[in-house]
This record gives sequence, structure tokens and C-alpha cells, in this order.
Amino acid sequence: EEETPKIFTNEEQETAGETDEELSVFSSEEVPEFNDTPDEAMAAAENAQNEVIDLTDNTKVSGGVYTITSAGDYKFTCSNSQETANRIVVDGTHISEKDNIKIYLDNVNINTSTGSALQIQSSVQAQVYIYLEGINKLNSGWNAALQKDNAAKLTIDNSPNTTGELIAISSYGAGIGGDHFKSSSDITIRGGSVTATSTFGAGIGGGQGNTGSNIAIRGGSVTATSDFGAGIGGGSNGGSGSNITISGGFVTATSSIGAGIGGGFGNTGSNITISGGSVTATSTYGVGFGCPTHK
Repeated sequence: EEETPKIFTNEEQETAGETDEELSVFSSEEVPEFNDTPDEAMAAAENAQNEVIDLTDNTKVSGGVYTITSAGDYKFTCSNSQETANRIVVDGTHISEKDNIKIYLDNVNINTSTGSALQIQSSVQAQVYIYLEGINKLNSGWNAALQKDNAAKLTIDNSPNTTGELIAISSYGAGIGGDHFKSSSDITIRGGSVTATSTFGAGIGGGQGNTGSNIAIRGGSVTATSDFGAGIGGGSNGGSGSNITISGGFVTATSSIGAGIGGGFGNTGSNITISGGSVTATSTYGVGFGCPTHK
């Protein structure tokens, strides 16, 4: 436990013999030399984190991937909303679980077939926040568009003092959540306009063949859609959906064969709680809430 520094009053300083009159004064020839390099390095690192990273600028991206390896704030854009295949990856190998990672998306437009457009790797133990400004598009094919396979928390919200939109599209992974054949949990949406779509994964939740759990929507406008998975919950072919809570916002969750909210095609949904907000959950051949009828 760190010792709290003691703050002395003027009277205590005098008692200790540290009055203003007794403070040492250096002449110009006696001023000691100090090394400014550490402070300059810290300032450079802070400026690097505070700069806006244009993903269309290949000088800012290495091998098609911008990798976040330390905690802090990261601000991304695509100049003139230009589409790029360059991706964002969060690598938690050297990031403490006590840290926060804040990602600001400002008119980002990623369309890639080489991985998730934005990937939070399983090594990440820190809380990740994603803040939205403008219209942001994440489009991946086989992989989840916004991939979250780790156990730590993800929170999506508007950027401060503005509104933003996120459109996340995948085929086999979730729009937001698990990659192909991977589960996902601990996703919270607090604000913004969020549209998440998948063919075989959940719109929000598990990828094809796996589960989605501990999903909370507290605000914003959320549209989650899947053909064979749940709109919100599990992916198709073995993906259950559980511990899903909606307490605010405007939510539309739809599926063709899976549940609107709950299990993907062929699986179950449980512990679904609606305590606030406006919620519409429908399925063409399954059920709005819970377990699809097709096994």
C-alpha cells in the first residue's frame, strides 16, 4: 500500500526548518542539468494516441492492420468515408485487466475479406469502449464484423456530445460478437444507432454454431438481424442465447429461422429480461423470444 504524502502547513515547515528564507537558490552557473528525454517520450506517446488515425493512409497501417497494444484512447477515421480493407486489431498481451481501451470511430468504412474489420482478441482482459461519431461501416465475410471472443466487457455508445451510427455486417460470424464457431458475451450497448447483420451468426451474439450471452441494451437504436441465427443471442446450428437484458432504447430483433431474441436455429434461449425501452422481436419460421420451433 502506497504511503500518502504529507502536506505541511507554513507553521510546520518553519518548525522543520524549511522556511522560505532557507530554501536553496542556485546561481546561473550552479543550476543542475536535468534529462528531459523521458518527459519528451511520454509527450510523444500521448500525442500519438490523441491523433486521428486515417485508416486509408497506408503509412499509418502496417500490413493492412492497425494493432492496438497498449491502453489509452484511439481515434480512427477514413478520409471522406473512403472504403478501405485495412483493419483494426486489439492485442491485449501487454494490457492489464485494470486498464481501459477507448476506441473512437468517426466515419470509418472497412470492408475486408481477410479477417474481422475490428477484432478484439481473446487475449484482451481490459474493458473496451467504442464511441461512435458519423456513419461507421464494418463489413467482413467469413469473420465477425466487430469480433469479440474475449471474456472482458465491451461497451458501445455515442461519442460525447454527438450521435453516431455503426453498421456491422458478416456472413458466418456475428455482426457484433463471436467469430465463426466462437461464442461471445458481455456486450453492452448504451447509445448510438447500431445495425448488426449476419447470415449464419447472430446479429449480436454468437457466431455460427456457438452461443451469445450476457448481452445488455440500455439505450440507443438497435436493429439486429440474422437469417439462421438469432437477431440477438446464439448463432445457427448449436447457438443458444442466454442472459439477455433490455432496459432502454429502441430495439428491433429479427430472424428468418432463429429466434428474434434467444437461440439460433436448432437451439434454445433463456433468461431474457425486458424491463424498459421499446422492443420488437420477430421470426419468420421461429419465435420472437426464446427457442426456435425448428429443431
